[in-house]
Amino acid sequence: MKKKTSKRTSGTGSIVYRNGKWVAQVSKYDPDTGETLYTPNGNAVRLSKSFDTKAEAERFLADYQQKRYNLKPFVSSDMPLQEWLEQWLEDYKHSGVKQSTIDTADNIIRNHLIPNLGKAKLNQLTAYQIQKMYYSYSNTLSAKSIKNIHWILSMSLAEAVRYNLLIENPCARVKLPRCIKFEAKPLTPSELQLLVKEVCQFRDVYDFIVYFVLFTGLRQSEALGLTWDRVNLLTREITIDRQLTRTTHYKNSKLELKPTKTNNSRTFLLATSLVDILNKRKLQQIEYADMLGNNQVIEKNLIFTLPNGNHISAPSLHKHFKRIATKIGRPDLRFHDLRHSYATMAAEKGLPPSTLAKILGHSTSAVTMQYYIHKTTEGDVTNANITERLIKEAES
Repeated sequence: MKKKTSKRTSGTGSIVYRNGKWVAQVSKYDPDTGETLYTPNGNAVRLSKSFDTKAEAERFLADYQQKRYNLKPFVSSDMPLQEWLEQWLEDYKHSGVKQSTIDTADNIIRNHLIPNLGKAKLNQLTAYQIQKMYYSYSNTLSAKSIKNIHWILSMSLAEAVRYNLLIENPCARVKLPRCIKFEAKPLTPSELQLLVKEVCQFRDVYDFIVYFVLFTGLRQSEALGLTWDRVNLLTREITIDRQLTRTTHYKNSKLELKPTKTNNSRTFLLATSLVDILNKRKLQQIEYADMLGNNQVIEKNLIFTLPNGNHISAPSLHKHFKRIATKIGRPDLRFHDLRHSYATMAAEKGLPPSTLAKILGHSTSAVTMQYYIHKTTEGDVTNANITERLIKEAES
């Protein structure tokens, strides 16, 4: 049988399927310093171990590398920037920051800093090299994204200065692009009708998500992480307390349900039409499961899944949403603009800012007023009734 190799990030080992076994291979290291061991002819000393499953092989490599990183690191001013960034990231994980922040730093280091600057010596990195990298991103990344890259690089190099590995931080002499405040463009009444007409046939799960978010104002991650145990179809109550996130480390990622952005739980009533939509969605999932066999399991009990039961990725949702937005003549429309549109529509129909803030998951109504709505009229009406009215008007 032809051997299969599992691609992994350089330096983290490899996995090969050979003779019915999954073989993990990795460079051995000095147990005192963590440095890679080499043979007299200059080749890295390799360690191989066989396992029955690929998962076991992956766990072995992860544990082996973790033990290596737990050793006292060897650092010097002439080490490659890549090695310094990797060591800094390991230390940063123990600084008490949130996992989401660590994931952001990891992604920036792997996808931007190492490919562009990783081979440069730490003490030879210049402000010009950094500036040139930022210029290269001027047409592909937003000013905010470039500032995030700068934030991580500057923070890591500041630590190098603190440890006397650098005399100064070259990031201090780099000019950053100016951020332009983004103005959301909610749907107009005519665009709302076009969008509802486009998705109300519910041809696939993406139509369900767009429709549901448009009339609930959920964040994308909240919608993707919504599970059946958080919705009572009889009482029409929905609880939002988790979001679907993907954490990444050395390009190994895992899907997790984590607390919402503000760590607060919120419960509110759904419009009757939305409950009908969820019942339709549940029947659709059951039909898919029957077609695929009784062993098919819906991942994490999620409501919005692919036909095979797997979760929906954010890039996949973005791709399908852009197709829908272009079809209604709004190619500039972002998925997050559905949230803005709901907030504006609900406020204009009389939903009090305090109630709307609770539904959107904002800590105060001031945030809702400043960023999400343009004009409001106070009224003694319930969210479910207002949403029901919005749905009927949009479908008329």
